[in-house]
Amino acid sequence: MVRIEGEWVEFSFFRPTAQQVHLAGDFNNWRRGELPMVRSRHGYWTARMRLPAGEF
Repeated sequence: MVRIEGEWVEFSFFRPTAQQVHLAGDFNNWRRGELPMVRSRHGYWTARMRLPAGEF
């Protein structure tokens, strides 16, 4: 799930049994392992970052 608030974007991913989750995309040239997500309650992993305006 993706939530946008102005320049900030929050990515959420549900995987309660995961030990670690990383985010990759055009914004980091698909580099694996560069952007770790943080485990939050109820099995969700989240990452929040500032991204420049673009197409959605």
